[in-house]
Amino acid sequence: MGASVSMGTFISMIASCKSESSMGGVDAPWKASFLKDDAQMAFVENLADAIFPTTNSPGAKEVGVIKYIDMAVSLLYKPEEQDRFKKGLETCIATIESEQGGKFADLGADKLTAFLENHIGLKADKKAAEARKEMLGKDEAPSGSAAQKEYYLYNFLNAVKGLTVGGYFSNEIIATEHMVYEPVPGPYMGCIDWGGGNNYYQ
Repeated sequence: MGASVSMGTFISMIASCKSESSMGGVDAPWKASFLKDDAQMAFVENLADAIFPTTNSPGAKEVGVIKYIDMAVSLLYKPEEQDRFKKGLETCIATIESEQGGKFADLGADKLTAFLENHIGLKADKKAAEARKEMLGKDEAPSGSAAQKEYYLYNFLNAVKGLTVGGYFSNEIIATEHMVYEPVPGPYMGCIDWGGGNNYYQ
């Protein structure tokens, strides 16, 4: 689901759009292009933050991953993919309210994390996930309400997960302050001492 584009191209696209009217101008507060419902946008942002919560590194919410998600869906998704994302978001809200109890806007990080773990995390049914791969790869939803619910829910969750990972690790703060940042091109060093530590190369 979603268009294919190199990470570098998309990051450049985001940088070039920061001063455009769609972003509200240089000094204006950021406005979403696709997730225009504030409650739904906050829900997606909180899902992303449950995937990358604040630890010794900033969380997804802190570094503004929601901007990346919104712009990716707005600029890179085809109209039918945007429609699938929207239906998936609505299905996800209905599902999480049913499973976790309460309105989606009031659910805390613990319930969001539990929901993600049960559906796409370590507690997810691996056999069921394998079985639904073919269905999720299709452009159109299957017939039957149960199958459609599964189709939209998991396409949405997989999309949010992928966009969150892409947005988080391409974020300037994460890339330059919490990973080993080596600008390219740079001097050729055929053999270097890694030096240990917990950082990862970007």
